[in-house]
This record gives sequence, C-alpha cells and structure tokens, in this order.
Amino acid sequence: MQDNSLKKVDLSGGSPFTVATLGTSRVHGATWTDGGDIYFSWPDSGGGLYRVSDQGGDPQAISVPASASGEVEHATPSALPGDDGILYVSWPAEGRDENAWVAVLDPADGTSHRLTPGIQPYYSETGHLVYALADGSIMARSFDPSSFELGDEAVRIAEGVVTHDYSDTEYAVSRSGAIVVRPGSDRNRGLTRVTLSGEPTPLMETNLEVANPRFSPDGRRVVYSRARDLVGSGVDLWILDLESGLETRFTTESDFNISPVWNRDGTQVRYTSSQSDFAIRDIFTRPADLSAPPTRFGTEGGFLGKPSSSGEPIPYSVWANDGQADIWVMDGDGTNGREFIATQFLEAFPSISPNGEWIAYSSTVSGEWEVYVQPFPDGGGQALVSRGSGTEPLWASDNALVYVTLAGTLVHVTIDVTNGRLRAQDHRTVTDNVISGQGTHNFDVHPDGQSVLVISGTTSPRLYLQLNRLQQLGAGN
Repeated sequence: MQDNSLKKVDLSGGSPFTVATLGTSRVHGATWTDGGDIYFSWPDSGGGLYRVSDQGGDPQAISVPASASGEVEHATPSALPGDDGILYVSWPAEGRDENAWVAVLDPADGTSHRLTPGIQPYYSETGHLVYALADGSIMARSFDPSSFELGDEAVRIAEGVVTHDYSDTEYAVSRSGAIVVRPGSDRNRGLTRVTLSGEPTPLMETNLEVANPRFSPDGRRVVYSRARDLVGSGVDLWILDLESGLETRFTTESDFNISPVWNRDGTQVRYTSSQSDFAIRDIFTRPADLSAPPTRFGTEGGFLGKPSSSGEPIPYSVWANDGQADIWVMDGDGTNGREFIATQFLEAFPSISPNGEWIAYSSTVSGEWEVYVQPFPDGGGQALVSRGSGTEPLWASDNALVYVTLAGTLVHVTIDVTNGRLRAQDHRTVTDNVISGQGTHNFDVHPDGQSVLVISGTTSPRLYLQLNRLQQLGAGN
C-alpha cells in the first residue's frame, strides 16, 4: 500500500503499477492467485475479502463477515494453488487471536468453511495447512485443497515465534514447504529503563501486554497501559511508583485507555479513551491521585503526543477512518484544537522540544516512516532527521532526539542548528529490540534526558529458516 493505493512492481525493476485505488491505507493482508487475481482484506470497507485483477480495475466484494455469528473481519488471505480457494482468518468480535479461526473461501460458489482455531494460514504443496496460534506456536496439519478436508491431528513444528495482536505472526511458508520464523515473544512484556549508553535496568514484568509508558515530570512515577487479560477484552492505565514499586490502577471505565500524558506539575493525567479498539477516540483527564472521576478534555479526539516543558500547547495525531493521519495541537486546557500538519501522507507521533521552538514527528512522505523536524509554532521547512527509517521521535533535550527505526533499534541523534539551518548528526544506537507503538509513542525519555523507558520483549533480530521440516512430516501427518 502506498498513497492509499494497492500497487505491484516487477522484481527486476521498473515503476510501480497501481492495481487499485482504495481511498484507505488499511489493508489487512493480500494474496496473489495463480490466475492473476489479487485478494485482499479491506477493514475499512465492511471487513470482507475483495478481489481485483492484477492488471487493474475495480475491486469486487467476495465475502462479508457474518456479524450475526460474531465475525467482524476476514483477514490475512492466502491463496491455495490452482485458484481452488482462499485461506483467511475469521476475526471475532469478542477476544483477539485466541478466539480466531482459520477458514477457507470457495471462489466458485462464495461459500466459506471454518477449518481450525488459529491465525495467519498458509498452504504447503507437501499437503499441509500451516497456521499459527496466539501463544507463538506454528502448527501443521494434513490438508486436501480440493475438498477442504483436514487430517486428524495437528503437529507443532515450531514454537516461541513472535506473535503480535491482530493475526500478525512473524513467520512465512513457501509453496514448497520452507519455513522462516523470528523467535521471541511480543506478549510477555515489561518496562525497562535504559541509559543512553545502553545499560538496562528492568522495572516491571507481566504476562500481559503493556505499552505507552510515560515518566511523570519529576521522574518518580510512570503511567502506562496494560491489557486486562490475555484475550484482549480491554486496556487500562496503571501508575507505577518507582520508589515503592507499588502499582495503582488508574482507569476502570472505557474499554481501551491508552496514550497518556502528564500535565506540567504531575497532578493530572490526560489520555485517549474509546469503547472499542476501532471506535472514535476521545481525550479525558483525571487527577493522578484518583481524587475525582475522569472528565472530557477538550472537544477533539486523537492520540496525544508530548508537549514542551511548559506543558502547552499539546500536540496530538488524528487518525481518520480511512487511515489518514494528521497532526493537530490544542491549548493546555484542552481548548482551541487546530490542524497543524495535514497532507495526503501520514503524519503522526508529534513531540515538541522542551524550549517549544521545534516539533518532531513521523511522516510517510518518502514512502515509508521517517522522522522530520520543523520550527514551532509558526511552521516552516521540514528537515529529515532519521536514516533509512524512523518513527516515534521524542526530545531528550533541546538539541537531541531519540527515535525508533522500523527494525526496532532505538537511535539517539544530535540536532545542530547553525544560521537557521537544522542538521541531524552523530546517529548512535542506544538499544535494539524495542517494541514500537501503534498510533502513539511506545517509549519515553526521562526528564533528565539521560535514560529512556522502553517496552521490553524477547524478540530476536534474526530470522531462522527450516527447509525440510514439512517434508519430514509426510503428507499423512
């Protein structure tokens, strides 16, 4: 996907060809059939599977989620050989990966058939259906693609594979049966404080998903989001006292509470809240000591960025239903929300420098996420800061930024401004295996600018290839 279009490009080179213009950047998986059709999941257009010729044309709806039986989306399609069918994930309204099913669509008559609980399916010409489980296991089961019949018993062929939410497991299977996996876990997370020289200190571990940590202005507390359970029934904010180690649940109302930001004196926490993972996101504020219930903060909604040392104005990103993202700012009391950066590209993760003179953010103007800086509040020319890729920038000081590459490397960079010209220099790796956020910053910089708080996981930077694992099983297993 690029510029809200589905594209293809010849591996030998040449210009990309626009297969379809979708008006959205959200496509949850696509697959190319032997007959030259592309099937893709379109969450922003009913959540079903769509088909379009690889020569271009108008996408045609092929499936519709059965809402009466609890389906909300058909995701991550994978074509069977000979155009016999399309494997996909039946995504449930209740729960997450744990409650998803692998299913198959028969293009001949449009019927769907559930096969087995699981996510991210592939077919191997060794005669196996390969799929993942939410715990990071990769399973194989004999499968007849012409009759859609499964063998009696599934075999675990790999485990400990990185598995994110939303049917997203870091593995792939070739038609011939080769398997590539990335070991690790994105589910058992914790908070780790890392100095800018790369020395880690674990602060908290849990078997639940944690995200969006934010230091209080005095650096003594951390507010962060944590899943309520293993099946993703909601996300709450918690406050960790770094001196005592005690944790206090901060939110109990809405289903999804994320993107927290402290006010200037640490007495209030503003945060983004919604009734579902895909709903309109409103902003609320509440005293950090829980002395009053949450109240609506301002009239806008979005993911909160990081303000300057003065605490205002407050930057935030607004993600529209069509996947578009723009940067807005509001006054410190939540009023006067106004657009600051809006283009045909995605702009998000805003952060204002401590002195309030610069704003850093991420943009896809180059075709992938990169970090840019421009003057604030008057705007002006943007300067590229990251190298190769970058997202979620935060200021460590008025002349230093920290950001995350798409590979999960946390980078520290010095910002030099000479004669009004901004340059980024001295790019330096702080740590690897940083888990990035979705729509909002997933790490924070301590107020002293000398350390960062990251979401720690156990993901490996390497991929591992198994060439003959499925052949060893035989088609009868």
